[in-house]
Amino acid sequence: MSISFLNAQSHKNCIAHERLHQKMNDDESYKNQREKIEKEVALIIQQKQQIENVIVIPVVIHVIHNGDAEGVQENISEDLILEQLRQLNEDYSRTNSNYDDTPEAFKNVSADTEIQFCLTELDPNGLETEGIQRYHISELPNVSESDCWTPDYIDQNIIMPTIWDRNDFLNIYSVIAIDEMENNSCNFFSHLGYGQFPGGNPDTDAVVAAFYTWGSLDMSNPLVNAFKGRTITHEVGHWLNLFHTWGQNMGGCNDDDGLSDTPDQNEPAIGCPSYPAFDNCTGSGDGIMYNNFMDYSDDACMTMFTEQQADRIRATIDVSRQSLTTAPCSSSAILGLFDINNFTLKQDDLNVDLSWKALSEEQGTYFVEHKTEESDWMKIGEVEQRSLNTEERYAFKHLAPNLGVNYYRIKHYSVDNVINSSDVRLISIDLLYDQLVFPIPATDQLTIVNPFSSEELKIEIRGINGQLISKTIINDRRKTQMDVSNLSNGIYYLTLSSGEKVRYINWIKA
Repeated sequence: MSISFLNAQSHKNCIAHERLHQKMNDDESYKNQREKIEKEVALIIQQKQQIENVIVIPVVIHVIHNGDAEGVQENISEDLILEQLRQLNEDYSRTNSNYDDTPEAFKNVSADTEIQFCLTELDPNGLETEGIQRYHISELPNVSESDCWTPDYIDQNIIMPTIWDRNDFLNIYSVIAIDEMENNSCNFFSHLGYGQFPGGNPDTDAVVAAFYTWGSLDMSNPLVNAFKGRTITHEVGHWLNLFHTWGQNMGGCNDDDGLSDTPDQNEPAIGCPSYPAFDNCTGSGDGIMYNNFMDYSDDACMTMFTEQQADRIRATIDVSRQSLTTAPCSSSAILGLFDINNFTLKQDDLNVDLSWKALSEEQGTYFVEHKTEESDWMKIGEVEQRSLNTEERYAFKHLAPNLGVNYYRIKHYSVDNVINSSDVRLISIDLLYDQLVFPIPATDQLTIVNPFSSEELKIEIRGINGQLISKTIINDRRKTQMDVSNLSNGIYYLTLSSGEKVRYINWIKA
């Protein structure tokens, strides 16, 4: 499947409201149920009856793929799924890393919804599960990749045969595409996602998002980098009964989301506007709330829900999704509520400094794990817990990781072998080898740039089998030249070090 043209489709396009209106028109009972839900939600909000504890919603992820290996294109990786759920939890708890980008004028109405999501640990039969289900399209009898994957097609041929009980689980689907049929012709990849509003058919009560929208602020979608997980944040909002900030239709100041703390808005925001942004409905004051998760602004521009949106979500759960609060889900499985928190990464020259703070009061050991796009997780270090002080910070330096994207996580093993994990963080090391050593291949002279700020640089040249060929110490913060004319042609390893700082480079003599 070729999807290179998707890079042009980084703007939002949600069809949840269109689906809502279509289904209410087709089903009078759904229309009546929607009216009943809205009346009860309004009454709860008016009487302030919402419960005041964190609600945990169990999630099952359904990945639809065409046979690509796990982690390739539409068969999205487990790491990407976990990052998406972490982003979902951060967005709904106002702990998202870009919250400080919220305009000051809107921060006073921003809210922690007190809703969190976890991968379920039990399937509908009470058996243990990891909460991720993968389906090759050949397992779905009426599905072909060449078909037009309209929302009706997805509902009938993908969701209905596979959905888990909506009373126990939030079902989220990753699909190859969401298409639209126009004039007997299929408009492929025309929509990003949709979520079914409460009160509808239990056999289609799910959230659906195109696979190329999954990700997080820390792990952008590998195919379309503009997507950072906010499509699912947005569609889960619809599943929890939130309308678009401009209302249920496309345009017009007489249509609204019914909430007074989201300013009136004429139409969706596109891109990432600058504050204040005005339109025909709100032409003064603080402008429109373009950064709201229920708008269409870029993923990196979205930062918040409002207090009234949070009230509406929690009242809706009380009215129509109450069973989810008692469904099988262990609090230890909540992604985003980690026992190891404040986990940060920082590049130091060509090394990476890791820092974290623990909530765990159990004695044990911290293990630092690392992976790249090409390698699996492996332990690169361990740090002994010094005390039971929950405010104490711990640190580890990863010397000279690979160029490109590097992923890290911290695991704490208690003396009783209870394992707690941090979330996954990433950092990109962008300095190119040819900035440090050139030319490659070298013939007579090799120029070496000092990558550190120190004056003393130790240079070691080793052969391909690891044997030490030469060792030199120079005192120059800039660069030096080495005579390599006497070396045989072949591959060599160069080690540049200064104190604990190290950089390893491969180079060729020709």
